Amino acid sequence: AFKKVRIKGVIQKNLKVYYAKTLRDIEQWELDYWQQAAGLYNILSWIPKSKAIVIVTSDHGEGFYEYYNDFTHAGCHMTEAIAHVPLLIHWPGMERKRISQFTRDIDVPATILDMAGINGMKKKLDGISLIPLIKKKKIYKSILTDHYVHRSDELWRYFFSPTRKVLEFVKKL
Repeated sequence: AFKKVRIKGVIQKNLKVYYAKTLRDIEQWELDYWQQAAGLYNILSWIPKSKAIVIVTSDHGEGFYEYYNDFTHAGCHMTEAIAHVPLLIHWPGMERKRISQFTRDIDVPATILDMAGINGMKKKLDGISLIPLIKKKKIYKSILTDHYVHRSDELWRYFFSPTRKVLEFVKKL
C-alpha cells in the first residue's frame, strides 16, 4: 500500500510528492523537505565562489530496524548507518578531496578555531583539529566506542551486538 506524503507550508510548491512504500521513502521526503527549508540548495550553489569557511554536518543517521533497533536514541545500535554522517568542509584555497579516515563531531570546534588561527582556546576543548588530516596526515591510531563492537574500513564492515545476537560481516559494494 502506498501513502501519499506531502507537507503543507510556505514551501509546499517546491516539494516533490512522494508515494511512500517504505520508511526509507519517508526519510527521503524528509531530507528533501529540510534541505529546501534550510535553503541548503542555495547555500551549496554559492560555496565554490565564497571566501567563507563553510561546514555542513549532521548528528547521526537512522537504522530503520536493520538491526532490530527501536528508533530510540538510547536503544539504537552503533552501526555504520547511524555513525556515518556527512562532514563537508569548504575552506578557500584548499584543494577538493575525500577523506576516508574516521572523524568525530567533537573535533569540529577545534578545527574551526585552527582554521581561524585561534590557538589559546583549543586546550579547553575535548576534540582535536582535523587540519592535519585535511593536509594528508593521520591523526588517530584508533577510535574506540563502547557498548557494541563495530569496525569498518574502506572495503569491509563488521558489527556484533551481544544483546540482540546480530552479526554482520560483509564486503561493501
